[in-house]
Amino acid sequence: MPKFISDEGVWVPAKEKVALVRVNEDGNEEPFIYEGPDRAAMEMLKDMDLAEVGYMGQHFTENVDLFELARAKGYDNVEEYVKRLGYKSEKAKELVEKYKKTYHTHEAPKKVQGTTFSGGGVNTATGQGNKLGGFGEPGE
Repeated sequence: MPKFISDEGVWVPAKEKVALVRVNEDGNEEPFIYEGPDRAAMEMLKDMDLAEVGYMGQHFTENVDLFELARAKGYDNVEEYVKRLGYKSEKAKELVEKYKKTYHTHEAPKKVQGTTFSGGGVNTATGQGNKLGGFGEPGE
């Protein structure tokens, strides 16, 4: 699954670090560590004919719909409108830099205990076959 990082509406591939196997010039397989842009994201950009550009999307200040919304609300530009909404550019830049330095590794998530559900109920028609407790437990 491709992973991207949004920098104020401009989506760039995230970094990935993964162990792979490649075939060397002798025809033997050798392991290596790939560190670089997310390969799935780069493939997605290639499929969208955006490989040369290297990103998708546009900066939010250039978005026509957001500009029209800001004008409709009485603001002169998008920057004033988003500041009024509580957007903090400095904090957003810090988060983007943090995520640009982070590698994802394709590790499986850790297993956790599943939720147990109580099931069953009482048969009010005949009073027989009542099932109380969790699923898979014998009834009364």
